[in-house]
Amino acid sequence: MANGPISIEVISTKYEEMGSAANKIYEISENIVVKIPITENGLKATKTLYDQNINTNVPLIFSLNQALLAAKGGAAYASIFVGRLDDVGHDGMNIVKSTFFVFEKYS
Repeated sequence: MANGPISIEVISTKYEEMGSAANKIYEISENIVVKIPITENGLKATKTLYDQNINTNVPLIFSLNQALLAAKGGAAYASIFVGRLDDVGHDGMNIVKSTFFVFEKYS
C-alpha cells in the first residue's frame, strides 16, 4: 500500500453521482484523493466532499481563476496543465507563478 496520496477520478459529470462515487472510492483508503472535474457540478461536489473531510484534486486547470475556484471549493490540489497550456501558445509556468503568488499572498 502506498504511503502517500493517490488520485483516483470519478467518471460522472452529475453532482449526485460524483458524490456517491467519491465516497465509494474514499472507502478504499484514506490516502485516496478524489479527482473531480472543473465544472459547475464538479465544484459543487468539491465543496460537499470538503465538508465531509474527503480530499479532492481538481485537474485540467488552465487559468488562475479556475485555480481560485477550486481552492474556494476546498480542493486539496488544483492541477494546472502546464504542458497543454504551452502546446497552445501560453506560458504554463506563468499561470503556476501567478497562482502561487495569489495563494501565498491571500491564504
